[in-house]
Amino acid sequence: MVGHDLLIKTFKKLAEAGNLSHSYLFFGPQGVGKKTAALGLARYLEYSSWDDERILIDAQFINALEESGIDTMRSASQFLWQKPALSSRRILVIDRADNLTLPAQNAILKISEEPPPHALIILLVKNPNVLLPALQSRFQKIYFH
Repeated sequence: MVGHDLLIKTFKKLAEAGNLSHSYLFFGPQGVGKKTAALGLARYLEYSSWDDERILIDAQFINALEESGIDTMRSASQFLWQKPALSSRRILVIDRADNLTLPAQNAILKISEEPPPHALIILLVKNPNVLLPALQSRFQKIYFH
């Protein structure tokens, strides 16, 4: 990820110290590395390598352009409550989260209010202000330029 070396280093240190938040909101223009960062973090947590190419077991990626409803979020919640197999966390990444329906956003809000201890949720959006204010307040915001 060109230009995001400090961010990668910070996330690695947080992961090693066990100090990751349970939820992050990666925002910024399309094509600046939000999805790559989320994938790298999942790989790092599972295989201790940001660039590992192996299949991820403890991560689920959802594209909200294709799956944006409440049923998808119920399935994601069940995924998060399962114990991780290889990673220290079960990771849910929702790309284009600005396309989530209102019930789906409320479901993510409920999960983020009482998350499983090993859950990590990452929402990827261009503009965080399109999400419910209560949902935004539960997530650590990381801007990608």
